[in-house]
Amino acid sequence: MKTNDTYDEWLILRIRTGDNTAFQLLAERWYVKLVKHAYYLVKDKDVAQDIAQDTWAVVVRKLHTLKEPRRFKFWIFNIARNKSADWIKSEQKNRALKAEIKQESSEFEPEIETKNDNIARLRTALRKLPETKREILDLFYLESCNIQEISQILQIPVGTVKSRLFSAREHLKNILQNKK
Repeated sequence: MKTNDTYDEWLILRIRTGDNTAFQLLAERWYVKLVKHAYYLVKDKDVAQDIAQDTWAVVVRKLHTLKEPRRFKFWIFNIARNKSADWIKSEQKNRALKAEIKQESSEFEPEIETKNDNIARLRTALRKLPETKREILDLFYLESCNIQEISQILQIPVGTVKSRLFSAREHLKNILQNKK
């Protein structure tokens, strides 16, 4: 078990004994991660913050139902993922229109010749990936989740995680190579 997971487990046990400070520490540890995770799914900072808040509302109401505190990471990411999916479903038409407008406007942005060109190219390429591929790359590279953890968060088999991760990398590589 990772040290961070152990710390989360300890905080949850303290929360269950009525320690409000432990809850504040847990929230401080996870809020930014939840916002980032939601942002990668919904591509809207304000909505991502709302989703993180909604996720914490669920955590407040249902933390006592978490049978295995050591699985908090998976549990909270699943809540955030489900909240994000709910928002995407309800906003699908608006989101498609926004994505089309965003794509058109990004084509008119002038390219700046700096060291940050590679980062800008990578971000542009990531935006072109399908949502499932972006999500798996986000969990693996930005959230530092391993294959097993991603499997549990996304509720898919380990083999599926491996093949999706490979596919996402290849897709990203193809996008980047075509832009050179």
